[in-house]
Amino acid sequence: MIDKKKHICLFIPLLHTGGAEKVIISIANWLASRDIVVDLVLLRKEGVLLKEVSPDVNIFFLGSKRLLSSPPKLFNYLRLRKPTVLLSATTFVNIVAVFTSWISFSSTRIVVTEHSNIDMSVQDQSKNFSMFFELMIKFLMRFFYKKASNIITVSKGSANSLSKYINIDINKICVIYNPIYTEDMMKLSFSKMNHPWFSCKKTPLVLAVGRLCRAKGFDTLINAFHIVKKSRNARLVILGEGSHREQLETQISNLDLNNDVSLFGQVENPFAYMRNSDLFVLSSRWEGFGNVLVEAMACETPIISTNCFYGPSEILEDGKWGKLVEVDNPQELAKGIIEELDKKHQSNLSRAKEFSTDIACESYYSVCFPKR
Repeated sequence: MIDKKKHICLFIPLLHTGGAEKVIISIANWLASRDIVVDLVLLRKEGVLLKEVSPDVNIFFLGSKRLLSSPPKLFNYLRLRKPTVLLSATTFVNIVAVFTSWISFSSTRIVVTEHSNIDMSVQDQSKNFSMFFELMIKFLMRFFYKKASNIITVSKGSANSLSKYINIDINKICVIYNPIYTEDMMKLSFSKMNHPWFSCKKTPLVLAVGRLCRAKGFDTLINAFHIVKKSRNARLVILGEGSHREQLETQISNLDLNNDVSLFGQVENPFAYMRNSDLFVLSSRWEGFGNVLVEAMACETPIISTNCFYGPSEILEDGKWGKLVEVDNPQELAKGIIEELDKKHQSNLSRAKEFSTDIACESYYSVCFPKR
């Protein structure tokens, strides 16, 4: 029999590689290890991260092809399972979760989590539609987010942005930094590397990780690296996949960097790549948090990051734990890369441990199951 006081549903469409997906899995696994009934609700049985879910987590597949067609099946799930709390992640999922709970007259508390820089992400998606799309999203967020029991963001900057965007008191938004650091991550980072660039390293290696999309600014990074190559020998590896792969490959070829820049795609263990790199670069135009910065610090890799909205300046404490440079400025980024490659660095592991799974998940537990 389900303990009604300790039963949570986590709702996210699929478990493809992504920051929000990894956070949801971390929360689900942590809560399940504390003898809480945890349901993970997905649209379909799909995604490379499915294998990361603990066997103690109950997985429900709605069988929906799209998020927009999921409310009837999510409605049935809520009526059948009656979880005490539903935790959802990302903008459109949050809207669907609150809407479905609202029309089902469910007593389930809804906790929405916003993982993005809402201003920039909505604007970016609006380019594929129209201004009406942006206005519609803003209206839906203002209407439904205010009906949620709690709102969580992953950085102070994104909390301020969301507060203004949906016209809600900042004090009603809770900031919980993402659960990133684990001891398993440390162990994986010491795995043996087989690629010759890493296993027989004679040339300094610069690493970047993320979806190949406009937000991550890899076009700026490649331009910066072209400048770096004029003054010193180095190689650049980018891990991740996305819609901009062909565009980036063309850019690499046009700049005659094919022998020095490689798009490795998705890899099973990015932490080993991080530990075996000489410098980690985050070149994003915007972020919600910047999980990879914490992962790189956990692997004791020196860091340079754009000072984008939001997350990096909070993680790096305004440059204490890594160099911050201007967004979309390849000259400044190139200068920073050269300086950081030539500098001796102290370990930033202690800072990474401040973003541990235990610390973050304790906070999620407190929000989802408040003391009465």
